[in-house]
Parts: sequence; C-alpha cells; structure tokens
Amino acid sequence: MSVAISFERAISPFTSPSQLRQATATFSLVGNLSDFPSGRLRARRSSARPCASGCRLARASSGSQRDPVPRLEPSDRRALSVPAAADRPALLVIHPGALGDVLQAVPALRALRPDGPVAFSGQPRLGGLLRGLGLVDAAMPFDGLGLEALFTREPAPSSLVARLTSFRRVISWFGARDELYPQRLRAIVRECVIAPPVPDDESPMTVWRHLLATTGATSPVDLAPLDLPEAWRDEASRVLVELGAAPMRSLLVVHPGAGGRRKIWPVENLARVIQHVIRDTGGQALIHQGPADLDVVDQLSGILEPGTLRLIEPDLPLLAAILDRASAYLGGDSGVSHLAAAVGAPAV
Repeated sequence: MSVAISFERAISPFTSPSQLRQATATFSLVGNLSDFPSGRLRARRSSARPCASGCRLARASSGSQRDPVPRLEPSDRRALSVPAAADRPALLVIHPGALGDVLQAVPALRALRPDGPVAFSGQPRLGGLLRGLGLVDAAMPFDGLGLEALFTREPAPSSLVARLTSFRRVISWFGARDELYPQRLRAIVRECVIAPPVPDDESPMTVWRHLLATTGATSPVDLAPLDLPEAWRDEASRVLVELGAAPMRSLLVVHPGAGGRRKIWPVENLARVIQHVIRDTGGQALIHQGPADLDVVDQLSGILEPGTLRLIEPDLPLLAAILDRASAYLGGDSGVSHLAAAVGAPAV
C-alpha cells in the first residue's frame, strides 16, 4: 500500500502559501507502509555538555573539545521590569499563554506600535524574546502582576491599582470568560480591552486575526518574518560549529515533540522522512530537544544514522536564530513549529 506522507502546518500568520508548497514538495515521500520500522526502538542517550548559551550540545561522534561559545547577551536576559516614571509605556498587553499562542499575537503587537511604547506581561522567557525582537519596549512577569486579586470581591491591593493605572490602556487576552475579572479591571482602567486569547469555536477567524481585531488597530497588517538581531545570528553560527554542523550542507531542523502525546507523529514515520531528505539532498539533520522531549528524541536518534546532531534545550533567541539558518523545518503542532514559521523557515 503506497501512501503520500505530508504534514499540515499549524495555522500561522507568517508562512506564505509558496513557502508551504516548497516545504511540502521537499518532504513529500511516497513509500510502502510495510517498510516502516517496527518493534522496540533502540534508545541511545548521547553524552551532552552545556554550551554557553544555556543549551546542551550532543553529538554521536567523538571529537576534541572546542572553546566554550561566548554567552549571548540579548535583551531577554535583562531584568524583566517596566521602566519607571516618564519612561513607562502607555500600553500594557497581558497574555500568559505559551510560545505558539504568543507568536500568534505578533501582528497585533506590530499594529499597536504606532500608539506608543508597549509593555508585555506574560511568561518571562517570552517577554524577553519579544523585547529582544523589538516588538515590545518592556516586559513584566505575569505571575508577579497580581491579577488574581481581580477574581475575588475583596478590595484590590493598592499596589495592583497603582501598577495598572500607570498605563493609559490595557489589553488583556486573559480572563474574558470570568464573571468578575472584566468588571473589576474596567473599574480600575478606564480604557481597556478584555478578550479571549482564541476566537469562539464557531468563528471562522484564525487566532492571529482574532487577536488583531480585538485591538481596534487600523495600521496595515504586517506579516513579515521576525527580524532577528545580528548577535543572535552570530551566536547560532558559533553553536552550529560547536555541534559539528557542516557549513556548506543544507540544514534540516526537526522537532519531534509536541504539547501533548496525541500530537506526536510516530518516530518511525518521522525517521523515514528525515532519511529520505538527507539521502536525496545530501543535507544534514539537527534534532531539537525541548524539556519534555527526551524520550521521543532518544527513540528517533536510535533509528537515525550515528552522528545526527542534537540541540538540547536552547534558549529562545538561540533557537530562533538556528531556525532562521535552517534550509527547512519539520515538526508537529508545537510552539517550536510556530517559531520556525515566524522566522521564515520553510516549515512543515
């Protein structure tokens, strides 16, 4: 039985139809299901060591130890705080979602820029990423904002009131479906938007269009790929050398993990596509391993050729820059796949 193997991309504001066709053509594979590997997969745990960017490097082949990669100092490592007094941004955007959810908000954040400086409250690593990309001017951790007080009928702490009223406008993609939170936030901040982070199930809108519509912004829609700082790109080049990547060979970056087990494609199928691409293009594969991906990455590495590169838990600026360097990206429904599309990598 012959089948055509392809992947659906997560709906992203960044991936154009031409990119999707290009990537799908690259990874389309016609094969026989009976040829797929079966039985117990060999788990291979390659030795890993830390790199200066916070990730760990792993390679199957032995080699001499190179000097540590200089530590990157992008704005994601600045203190995540909002400037005081006159320098404080006039607009606060609240979005405590995960990587893929927040990247869907990039067109909305871009549309808000003409209104003045923007502060972002969410996960610290995502606030750092957005700040380093110049999409927001300041970032503050969501957990330290104190919004839980607005879900009760108790008086709001004066510190929370002072913090919120220091902004001219608040956009909260959080708490919209709660009974108390919208009322209490509007009682503190006169000009605010409170909307769910995703459209209703019945809505034909994609997530990014929904978020953009809630802002009321009239600026032209900007769907250009993320513009990464040169320091991030330089760091990616150094780390790829540290991993042993061949600079003249095309690079296929693969993320086999996902937010849930049901979203993970069988590793045998994934390995078959990777082997097909490497054989036909002469390229090389780099497997990205996130914090929850050890088992699936070990299984995949056990099928692939020894020497397959592995990048273990890099920080987001480094991961974004390596994806930016990739000839193509292959992955499931995950935040990493959204990031690949956002930097303009041909992503499937």
